[in-house]
Amino acid sequence: MTQAIIFLPFFIIIALALWRGGVWERRVVREELAEEVGRTIMPSEYQEILRDRTLRTRRINQAIPSASAALVNAQHELAFRKRRVREEGKDVESDRLAAGWRDEIGHLRPLT
Repeated sequence: MTQAIIFLPFFIIIALALWRGGVWERRVVREELAEEVGRTIMPSEYQEILRDRTLRTRRINQAIPSASAALVNAQHELAFRKRRVREEGKDVESDRLAAGWRDEIGHLRPLT
């Protein structure tokens, strides 16, 4: 019982940090993929991105979970790459890695 009382504040801090990290990640994905709608993100997918919440994993096609997960992962990688490039003060459109993620999304799209 004593150990539970001692460690409770640490568990609360860890839970809060994980929750805030998730909120930040969803915000980055929402913001960075907004300008990709019609380019690499379909409007219906972006609506799902806007509805994304904690403990809800977004999937494009439930019938093909592995391809769907790969597509969602590629979209998220594109969003985080775009954020890093912007923070470095560089042009997102000329970034080769961002272009690579867009190509990957294009290759995964027919699979879902």
